[in-house]
Amino acid sequence: MSQKNSQDEQLLNSAFPDNQNNQLIQLLKEMKVLLLEIKENGFSKQINDLGSYADSITRIREDIDRLLEATIGIHNLCLVLTNLYKIVKTKDMRSNQHKTAKKQLDILLHSLNQIGIIIPDPFELEKNPFDPTNQQIFDTVESDKNHTEGSIVEIYQFGASVGNHYFQPTLVILAKDESPKEEENNDNQ
Repeated sequence: MSQKNSQDEQLLNSAFPDNQNNQLIQLLKEMKVLLLEIKENGFSKQINDLGSYADSITRIREDIDRLLEATIGIHNLCLVLTNLYKIVKTKDMRSNQHKTAKKQLDILLHSLNQIGIIIPDPFELEKNPFDPTNQQIFDTVESDKNHTEGSIVEIYQFGASVGNHYFQPTLVILAKDESPKEEENNDNQ
């Protein structure tokens, strides 16, 4: 019987986030106790309690669904903002088009920040060093005169956070210095 319980808990662990998973496991354990009481003592009070546990499980599942929808929405929003950022970075735009696209990006970022969805300004990120707490390296390119080793060359995809919770990190392309490796390879030959 304990093997069955551990399999059930493993299934729940894979299906639900940790804090909601713990709540759900606790509710299921309490429901099991209630079912045993019903078997021994009858139905009246226990059936009412069982209904409230079922309602709690339904509310937890609805919260998970809303969180999933919000996460997908924020991810899609990050993709749209990334595309707008790449348009702004394009050099072959006319001056007025560039200003309009940059202004639209600034307005969107500011509006999102005001409602609590934090998406850092990509042009500010490019001026700062790589931060592994909220950024992830997507790729590296050889450093040039404008970028030293370890500096952010480009934002590959926007990241977002709400409060202290990161939905996804900002994917960045970093500069790396390849000249010492080339010298070492020449020395070895």
